[in-house]
Amino acid sequence: MAQIRNLHWWTVEYGLIGDLRKPKIFGAGLLSSISESYNCLQDPVKKIPYSIAAAQTAFDITTQQPQLFVTPDFAKLSGVLEEFASGMALRKGGIAGLEKARETGEVATVVWSSGLQASGIVGQCIELRGEPVYIRFSSATALSYNNSQIEGHGKGHHAHGFGSPAGRIEGTSTPPERMTDEQINAFTDKEGITTFRFESGVEVSGTVSYTRRHKGLVTLISFTGCRVTFGAHTLFDPDWGIYDMAVGEKIISVFPGPADPSRCSGVPRGLCAATGGARSTPRGPGGHRIPGLGRQYQLDTSGYQRRRRTKSCNDRFEHRGAHSEPQRRSYLNRRAG
Repeated sequence: MAQIRNLHWWTVEYGLIGDLRKPKIFGAGLLSSISESYNCLQDPVKKIPYSIAAAQTAFDITTQQPQLFVTPDFAKLSGVLEEFASGMALRKGGIAGLEKARETGEVATVVWSSGLQASGIVGQCIELRGEPVYIRFSSATALSYNNSQIEGHGKGHHAHGFGSPAGRIEGTSTPPERMTDEQINAFTDKEGITTFRFESGVEVSGTVSYTRRHKGLVTLISFTGCRVTFGAHTLFDPDWGIYDMAVGEKIISVFPGPADPSRCSGVPRGLCAATGGARSTPRGPGGHRIPGLGRQYQLDTSGYQRRRRTKSCNDRFEHRGAHSEPQRRSYLNRRAG
C-alpha cells in the first residue's frame, strides 16, 4: 500500500511532464499551491526521470518537495504503472502473494491455474523451492469460478476451513487441470482408491465421488474416505468427511476480498488468532520448509493502517503559498469567525 501511495503522490499529486529541463505541471497538488507551482520549476528542486523507483521514494506532506519526478509523456507513465502492476500479487500469485495475504489476516482469494478460486483467510502454506505446494485457509471458505460461487461450495460447506495442494502429479507430464478422465482413472487401483502423489511429496488418496470441469479444465475433485499427507504430517483425515481438492499446477493470482461478494458476505475478517513469538520452522522430506506447521506468528498490521495528520490553520495557510502577515491574519480571522 505504501508503494501505491508513493506512485500516486509523485504523479497524480506532484507529477511533472515533458522535457527534464523544462517540464510542465500536471499534478493536482502542485497546481493547487501558488508558491509551490512556481518553486517546483526552479533549479533548486531536483528533477528526476520518472521510473519504478518512484514507488520506493517516500515524501513529507508538511513541506515543499525537494525533488520531483518527470515523465516524458503519459505513455511512459502507463508503462511504469504496468511494470509495477506486473509484480503485484493479483498478477503474480505464488508464495509471495500468499504470504502477503496471510500477513494481513483478512479475507483474500487464491486462484489456481485451472481458474478455481478459494476465498477465506489464508493460513498455512507449505513451500518447496520457492513454490507453494499446499494451501490451507483458517476460516470458513467459499469456492468460486469466474467470480461466481460454485453451488454447494459456499462458506457453510467449508465452515471449518479449506486446504488443497498445487503442483504436478508424479507419473504424468500433464498439468493436473488438463488431465482427461482416462488419465485420472490411471491413478485408481482395483479397489477403486485413487492416489495422487504430487512431485512435492503431498499425497492424496481416497475414492473419487465426482470431478468438476469448467471450460474443459478440471477445477475440483471430491473424495470420500480421503487421507492427505505430507511426510509425517496428516493434512486431512478420512474421519473429517468429504475432501474437495482444488486442482491446478500453479497459484496464478492472490487478491484481497472474496471472489463473489454477493454470496460471500459474512466470511470472517480481522486478525488471525495465532500470535506469539516465532519459533523455528519444521522441515519436510528433502529439507524444505513447512511454513506454519508447528509455528506461531505475531501479525503486525500497523503498516496497513493509514495515518492522518491534522494540520493547524497556519499549516494550511502556509502550504497554499500566502506569506504576508496581513493575509495570514485575515485568513485566521475568517476561520475563527
